[in-house]
Amino acid sequence: MTPLPAHILVAVAIFAAVLITGGLVVFGGWIVRWLGLPADPILEAPAPEPVPAGDPAAARARAAAWLEADTRVRRVSALYALAADTDDRAHWIAGRAPDRAETARAASAQAKAAAEASRAAFIAGDVGALADAEVTARTAAERVRALGDGLPDLDEYERRKLVLLASALVVSVLIAVLSLCLR
Repeated sequence: MTPLPAHILVAVAIFAAVLITGGLVVFGGWIVRWLGLPADPILEAPAPEPVPAGDPAAARARAAAWLEADTRVRRVSALYALAADTDDRAHWIAGRAPDRAETARAASAQAKAAAEASRAAFIAGDVGALADAEVTARTAAERVRALGDGLPDLDEYERRKLVLLASALVVSVLIAVLSLCLR
């Protein structure tokens, strides 16, 4: 039996890696749902009421109402992202300055609670409560940022980590190519 050419083996290996990766992602999603792990809520602006055809004023009012609801969805999503960033920074601070850890964790919990409150305010249609939740979350995030003053920059650390991981990926691909060329 003749061995398969290297380029066919590489193509099959790449295809298998893509299938395995997709399978792992799907399997991970099943595990998350099975364990009931928390996930960020998916919010969408409710569909506006239909308007009669040929009524441009009603169509404009409908579009304005949908745009306002979509803006509120974006505000809530931004608060969830801010709460996640605040939590990351609080963990960073806890690892670098244990004396500030408790305060950072408390502020992070406050930002998370404000994000949840913003979601509840969005569902209830309460614009005032949404604004209050925004102020609370942003204040907590600023408090965590202030606690991080004097520590190494988290964003710089993340950039360095990404560069290191990308370099490791490039080196591993080069090693694989060289091993194919040396055959």
